[in-house]
Amino acid sequence: KYEIIRTLGEGGMGVVHEAIDRVIERRVAIKTIRSLDLDDDEAAEQRRRFLIEARAAGKLNHPHIVSLFDHGEQAGTSYLVMELVDGQELQQYFDQGLVFSFEDSIRLTGELLDALAYSHQQGVVHRDVKPANIFITRAGSLKLGDFGIARIESTQKTRAGLVLGTPSHMAPEQIRGESADARSDLYSAG
Repeated sequence: KYEIIRTLGEGGMGVVHEAIDRVIERRVAIKTIRSLDLDDDEAAEQRRRFLIEARAAGKLNHPHIVSLFDHGEQAGTSYLVMELVDGQELQQYFDQGLVFSFEDSIRLTGELLDALAYSHQQGVVHRDVKPANIFITRAGSLKLGDFGIARIESTQKTRAGLVLGTPSHMAPEQIRGESADARSDLYSAG
């Protein structure tokens, strides 16, 4: 159903490709899990996190959150099909030394807080809010993505003492391995 066009990026968990949904002729991003080099326990943990991301993103339909269209597995490869964001990560802006105007900074921060408020209302705590998971579209609006370590409040799947996320953007309770909640996402957004 999907035709891969090119690889967009690679991370610790997998590879993201640009593709076309041949049925409805829509450009999409396909995130695949990389588990070939992992032992069985590590591969199972990666698949578990991938499913959490699918469930978390699947609960969310908001203009400032990257949309999830599909989830599946083919030939032992798990994948997520998501909205292809035409833009770049906020981290890339920072790496290039680009500075936003005061007005744009206020607007983009408002869009991020709007996305987080909606996510929290749906019972989803992101737990990894950082510039690499925030996208700025070519039109100038913000999209929050990568719910790979999110916690869905109704599932309570977080393990005590397990530290997940990016330490430089974590709330103190996350660094201590304690439970993260909506306040933790707000701390990271700040």
